[in-house]
Amino acid sequence: MAIDVGDEAQQKDRKKAYKLRGMEQQEFLQQVISTVGGRAVMWDILCKCEMFRPVPHDDGLAQRHGGKRDIGLTMMEELFTADMKAYNLMRDEAASRDARYKPKEGETDDG
Repeated sequence: MAIDVGDEAQQKDRKKAYKLRGMEQQEFLQQVISTVGGRAVMWDILCKCEMFRPVPHDDGLAQRHGGKRDIGLTMMEELFTADMKAYNLMRDEAASRDARYKPKEGETDDG
């Protein structure tokens, strides 16, 4: 069906569908962050977005960095909308994982 932007009823239906889709996505995200594994994967993805790293001086790398950062910021917005406390929980869990796998002083990494 073709979209008629002048058709108010059609636009109202599209807005309703868009809102319902957003609510469904929020529920899916809440399911993901309700598990330790889901939060760990989400944290890993957010880290790969490098939102808090400085922008590279190279134009090509700067554009790539900007794209990753935009994705990360969008994910953060959705995360905070789904659960305001999830980010802090994810950060604390990641710190615990890092501490658990960090070699103890004097240990070598040769297996």
